[in-house]
Amino acid sequence: MNADIVIPLAAHRPPRVLNADTLDRLSRLNATVRKLRSWGATVLDEELVGRWPVAGHTAVRIARPSGNLLRVLTASVHGCTRITGAHGVYVLLVLDGVRLVWLEGQS
Repeated sequence: MNADIVIPLAAHRPPRVLNADTLDRLSRLNATVRKLRSWGATVLDEELVGRWPVAGHTAVRIARPSGNLLRVLTASVHGCTRITGAHGVYVLLVLDGVRLVWLEGQS
């Protein structure tokens, strides 16, 4: 007896991981990382959903900027925030909707 077994498949849906919000975050993250690297920044980490001190936000951690890079960054954003943490002072700013963070130094 040869009977074909038919298993109904669920309707095709886009994966939840790649929803519109995730794609937007990924696009902004990639564009920002490319911009930072073109400015000479050393990118240490990229996060779609960041951890402290940028918890829940798209974030890029960079090495402490100096000289021309620091001038370019401060000219490209409106203000920055400094947060004292266990390892020193973290500087946070927003560039093109992405949080940038670097460790300024020991507290």
